[in-house]
Amino acid sequence: MIEIQQWIKDRLGLEGARIAQMCRNTPDVLTSKIQTLGEKVDWLQKELRLHDEELSKLISARPEIVVNLNMERKVKPKIKYLRQTFQLNNVTLREMLLRMPSLLTYSEKTMEKKLNFYVKLVGERDAKKLVIERPYLIANYSVEERLEPRLEEVRKSGEKVKWDETLINRLAVRSDALWEKYGLGD
Repeated sequence: MIEIQQWIKDRLGLEGARIAQMCRNTPDVLTSKIQTLGEKVDWLQKELRLHDEELSKLISARPEIVVNLNMERKVKPKIKYLRQTFQLNNVTLREMLLRMPSLLTYSEKTMEKKLNFYVKLVGERDAKKLVIERPYLIANYSVEERLEPRLEEVRKSGEKVKWDETLINRLAVRSDALWEKYGLGD
């Protein structure tokens, strides 16, 4: 156990509290093989062209990416999906994943379903632009349990809505209490 913590410190440049948090969030890291972790970390760094600090940020935020996921079967297809679907260059892909590392843990099907929801509101080009700028929109919110019911409320109100970034953000992100109180309004 001490050996893996030392490896995390040396390879990722993390210190005590961040290592402890990482181990609490993903306890499997403590029983992982250093060689396997090293290979995954190296692959991810090379694939995304991450600087050491960026790599540390990404992995400390979502250690399960290198601890529990198979790079070839799980991570690589997600990276390919994001690159192709959003037509991302390496810099934009890296920035998007640093803002929302959990994208590498979601299925392509889940992300596609959420993207399609936004496409219906603003069209494909604007939906993709919006998700690139706010990747949490395809990560955090359920279409069936949050987005569609709220959209249905808006439609039933009879209010004509010209969807834009602000209103989509309110639709998706507002807490239930704020949604109940304000809906799409201020």
